[in-house]
Amino acid sequence: MNTLHFNAYKNIRGFMLLEVLVSVLIFAFGVVALMGLQARAMGTSTESNVRAEAMYLARSYVGEMWAAGVGDVQGAEAAFRENGAFHQKMHNRLIADLPGAQDAAPGNKSNPEVVIESAAGLADNAVRVLITIYWVEPSAQNPDGSPVVHSYTEESFIGSNVKPGAASDPDDNNP
Repeated sequence: MNTLHFNAYKNIRGFMLLEVLVSVLIFAFGVVALMGLQARAMGTSTESNVRAEAMYLARSYVGEMWAAGVGDVQGAEAAFRENGAFHQKMHNRLIADLPGAQDAAPGNKSNPEVVIESAAGLADNAVRVLITIYWVEPSAQNPDGSPVVHSYTEESFIGSNVKPGAASDPDDNNP
């Protein structure tokens, strides 16, 4: 009987090795997939941080306009025109804080691109401001090899939000 048992064992010796190799192969595929997911998560996190920085810079630009007490379109354009000192200061902050902000603006646009216009329907001294910030992620490319340009646009209204003599919002009368 011992010889029968030994022959049966001899026929299945390599089968266990094959099982181990298949399980190691499956485990390796799983590890490679997890590494790919981790790399994508890190890329998304970096992109999110850059977008948050662009949002912060645009809102700080609007905050500077509020602090300057911009009261009309002409005053806003004079204080924050594209060749002005404040615009240059913001441009320098973009270059320092955002990757690829130097040459990201499409066409002949400046970075940040600032549009100042009258806010129709609001008070006479209200100004509508659109600030668009552009940047390029170094690792992102279009299928043709050109860089992917990202942008963030902030819209704000600066000045009084109700025309003098107009009915105000009833919620504003809370003590």
